[in-house]
Amino acid sequence: MNFLRILFVLFLFLSNANSNENFSIRYIDFDFLFKNSSIGKKINDDVNNQKKKLLEKSKKEQLKLKDKKDDILSKKNILDQKEFEELVIEHQKNVEKYQIETNKLLNNVNKEFLNKTIDFKKKVNKIILKYASENKIDIILKKEATFVSNSQLDITKIILDKLN
Repeated sequence: MNFLRILFVLFLFLSNANSNENFSIRYIDFDFLFKNSSIGKKINDDVNNQKKKLLEKSKKEQLKLKDKKDDILSKKNILDQKEFEELVIEHQKNVEKYQIETNKLLNNVNKEFLNKTIDFKKKVNKIILKYASENKIDIILKKEATFVSNSQLDITKIILDKLN
């Protein structure tokens, strides 16, 4: 039994000594790629424009709802209690409908952004895999996963050039 333990420990030491010999590691900054590539910029611009349009539409609808609320409140003393309550309930339903619709539209924009981001990452991954195989790179890390590294190991700009 002791012989097996010694053999196992010896095997571990010898395998580690050989495995570190020609090991190529690089890192890449995905955030930089996304913010500075033409595809990433287009995705950001599209989503920001959609959100801006949604916000403008939302503000217009909010103004309409506020005006309707003010109109209902101004009729409080004119209408009888039952009619007033019916108008208030109807207005509350309209407000809830507006909130649900706005949330739905915003979720659709966010889903579209997520899908486009996933497609972007797939394109980047294909380029990275090709680059890694051509240059015999064993491991490519995210920049966020590195603590300290040599800037010569950064392949972000090379991948950015290939992506654009």
